[in-house]
Amino acid sequence: KGSYPVPGWTGEYDWEGFVPFEKIPYDFNPNEGYVASFNNEPGNVDYYMSNYYLFERAMRFENLMKERPQKKVSFEELKSMQLDTASAVAKRWVPLALSVCLKDKSLQTCTDLLKGWDLRIDRDSSAATLFNYFYYLMMKYTLADEIGEKIWSEDLGKEYLYYVPDVVMTRIVNQSDHQFYDDVSTADKKEIREDIIQKAMSDTIKYLNDRLGDNTDDWKWGDLHKMVFKHPLGSKLSFLNLDPIPTDGSPHTIDAGFWDTANPFEFSSGGVIRMMVDFANPEKSTIVSPPGQSGHYMSPYYSNMAEIWANGDQVPMNFTSGKDLQQVLRLAPSP
Repeated sequence: KGSYPVPGWTGEYDWEGFVPFEKIPYDFNPNEGYVASFNNEPGNVDYYMSNYYLFERAMRFENLMKERPQKKVSFEELKSMQLDTASAVAKRWVPLALSVCLKDKSLQTCTDLLKGWDLRIDRDSSAATLFNYFYYLMMKYTLADEIGEKIWSEDLGKEYLYYVPDVVMTRIVNQSDHQFYDDVSTADKKEIREDIIQKAMSDTIKYLNDRLGDNTDDWKWGDLHKMVFKHPLGSKLSFLNLDPIPTDGSPHTIDAGFWDTANPFEFSSGGVIRMMVDFANPEKSTIVSPPGQSGHYMSPYYSNMAEIWANGDQVPMNFTSGKDLQQVLRLAPSP
């Protein structure tokens, strides 16, 4: 229904028009008391919509709501949810990785970092760096031999298609002898999940050692996972670009931070505009939209929101009091 090749010459699969408004996915006074979307499949339609991004952020939010008492969400709590960096994928894979590393002295670095890790992708965490690259290699070593290196490197290995191998890995995580774990290039051996974990973790440690040295204090996520605000003309006029800013998060966290798999671990996409709105009192509303409100690089407002955003803060929206601000930009048509 839209994700598989179909004959284009029969007319059977031709465009039929737009989905009627009344059939667009919606919730009306849901029992949960909230409506939430994280670019995930809504799950309440009987027709094909599109491919869907990673589902772990929606899972994490649902768990957060289940863990809290049934009461109104304060701005402080809402802000903490927006900035949540707990990884459902790390929760799924770290126990399996540790069970392998504990049996292999050459993977002591893995054991030291992952044992006791809080599973959060925070900028001060070296374990976050280790896990993120390990999981990328885990997906690659599991699937690339089946689909071919070209398709992996040019398609499924890219961060914007990351959700496809992630879904596959989620489905087979508890099947240690699944055929996908077998490396088809080694005809004399049938690999299982633990073999791929060992290889992926070993190569991760080698990669980080070669790139950053063997002092794991130098592996902190924020030193590597940086947002680079690039101006459209920045490749020629570098002064228009901003200095890279350390950030939290990964593709699997509510505070999302996709990273470029071809240029590890540069921030390539994620949650940028954030806002909090109190519909009972709009004046309390806050927002942040980096890097700033001005496109002129000499303006003090060219990049003044970048650090505010990176630190998880917001500024007043001045929904009703904007007219009283000392500095107001008015755009009006000519007479």
